[in-house]
Amino acid sequence: MNKIDLPKEFVAFKELSFCSNTLQNCKIPIIIDDTPILLVGKGEQPQIWISAIVNQETNKVGPVVIANFIRIATADLNVEAKNDSTCIKFKDTVIIKATKLSDEKAEIKQIDMRPFGFNIYGDSSTLNVGANVMSGNNIAGARAFIALSL
Repeated sequence: MNKIDLPKEFVAFKELSFCSNTLQNCKIPIIIDDTPILLVGKGEQPQIWISAIVNQETNKVGPVVIANFIRIATADLNVEAKNDSTCIKFKDTVIIKATKLSDEKAEIKQIDMRPFGFNIYGDSSTLNVGANVMSGNNIAGARAFIALSL
C-alpha cells in the first residue's frame, strides 16, 4: 500500500452517509490509484475536495476543488455553501451536495462525477460506480470506500 497524502487542513467526519452507504472512520470516499478523487471534511459547511482528469492525453489527475474553492478558473463550476450544506455544480449539473448533520456526521444524497470523466453517480438510495450499484452497505475503518485504477 502506498502512502496517501491528505490535505493538512482536511478533517474527516467520523461518519459519512454516502448515497445510502454508511462509512465509519473511512476518510476517503473515492480514490483512483493513489489520488483521492473526493474528500468531505468538517467545517461550518462540509468542506469538499474534488480531483479530476486535467489532461486527457496522459490521464493526469489533479485538484479541481480544494476546500470548497474552485482551483481551475476556466471551469464552469459554482460552489454554494450555506447553512449546513455545500453544493458544487458544473453548469446545471449537481456534482455533489453534502449536508452536515452534526459535528461528527455528514451525508451525501446526490453525486454525479460524470462531467469530470468518472462514471460515478448516485442519489439518496443508490450509488452507481460503472456497472456496479451499491446500496445500504456499512463500511468501518477502511482506507477508502471505492478504490479504482485508471
